[in-house]
Amino acid sequence: MVQQFKEGFQVLFNHIWLGLSILIGSIVNIGIASFDVIILPIYANEYFKGIESFGWLLSSMALGAFLGAWIISRQSQVSKSFEKYYIFMFSVGRLVLCLSFSNLFLISLIIMFCIGFSITSFVIIWDSTVQELIEEEYLGRVTSLQIFGGLLFLPLGYYIFGLLIDHINIQIAIALNGIIIMLSSTVGVLNNRFNRTPAQNIIDFKYCRKAIISL
Repeated sequence: MVQQFKEGFQVLFNHIWLGLSILIGSIVNIGIASFDVIILPIYANEYFKGIESFGWLLSSMALGAFLGAWIISRQSQVSKSFEKYYIFMFSVGRLVLCLSFSNLFLISLIIMFCIGFSITSFVIIWDSTVQELIEEEYLGRVTSLQIFGGLLFLPLGYYIFGLLIDHINIQIAIALNGIIIMLSSTVGVLNNRFNRTPAQNIIDFKYCRKAIISL
């Protein structure tokens, strides 16, 4: 188990695009998870009709997610356009920021629809890219580390945004949430080293295999 854990991290160290993408995704997940679990219920309660509005907002988000999954799944060679992963991620942050200024229920429903669309789109692009570019023998290790990274910072995120909501108003908390997601994803949007191709990946894995053997 220790050796497999070590090999998984070695894959990340030798694939800069992969390791940094997981790191950025983990930071973004702080914002997205805190938004879903803490911020959105309070937003629905303070701005609209509480639990009923919360249900409608989640339903709108689910419809957007369904449409995003349907459209992205129909695209061929999803992993060829990995920059869209960060563009959709950035869009989530921008939409969350817009939501902080919305007190009209219809507008909020539309924004939540777009958030669901964007989240599902970048998740599918990520999964497709990893499955295509990572060799099968390392795929389980990489996926485990991805999930580990995504969950590692969640308690910290819940604590921070819970604390913010206790001491500031919900609008500022939503705005800060959106800004965190936008700033994190901007690193990937502006850095061309994150855009990978199968050919580049094969070269990297030859180096990775030698490094693992040397250990």
